Amino acid sequence: MHTPGGSAESVLESEKALRETHDSNANESPPDPPSKSGGGGFSENKQIILVALVLIFVGIFSWQLYLRRAPEMDVSPLEALPINLGLWSGVDVPMRDGVTEMLEADFNIQRTYVHRIDGFVWFYFGYYGTERGGEPIHTPPYCYESQGWQIVESSTVRLGTESLYANELIVEREGERRLVRFWYQSYSESGMLDSVDRVIGRVKGLLLNGRSDGSLVRLSVPLPDDSELPFARARLSSFAREMSPVLREHWPVEAVPFN
Repeated sequence: MHTPGGSAESVLESEKALRETHDSNANESPPDPPSKSGGGGFSENKQIILVALVLIFVGIFSWQLYLRRAPEMDVSPLEALPINLGLWSGVDVPMRDGVTEMLEADFNIQRTYVHRIDGFVWFYFGYYGTERGGEPIHTPPYCYESQGWQIVESSTVRLGTESLYANELIVEREGERRLVRFWYQSYSESGMLDSVDRVIGRVKGLLLNGRSDGSLVRLSVPLPDDSELPFARARLSSFAREMSPVLREHWPVEAVPFN
């Protein structure tokens, strides 16, 4: 008798071969699972340890900054800020009643500097020590607007050939116009323009030597009409170039404690 598609002997031989193959595979040991102590896992553990160490270091350093006593500053160098500055001669202008308390600065200077040939400049300098974070309470835009001045224009300008920049405002009140330039200065940096610059400057100062004192510098001149704008700008730039290095030279120093 014949089986369709092949002989009975061929079918039996095929079934026997399949059973032997299945039995052989069943006796083989399954592959070992990947080891958990391999290179990838070790690298991850190192990263976790590194992050933990960084966090611990930052926490300890932040705590030390918090506990560190703010240095006492000697402002006497500012008291010696020169009245005569090149071709400029200054006159102290007393602060109006209540203005000193409103500004809450540790030291104020307000003067009118008259040029021997060309006009005058109103100068204000407010110093804020480390205990106050070197941060002015009121900025010029706020002060002008609170006193009824309208800010007509606002921009950023460069002063002279130094890498010194300033905020520039044109303000107006009841037909009177003024050109104003102001910037923020610390013991190590000048020409800071906004709160971001001031925060970066304070952090750098604290990290380097525990100081975060700063100041506001404001210059202004009358602006009778737009035709006077180039001359007013030139006058402020000239005065800023004279005053900026002098401010650095007369910056407050850390007071020597008495034993």
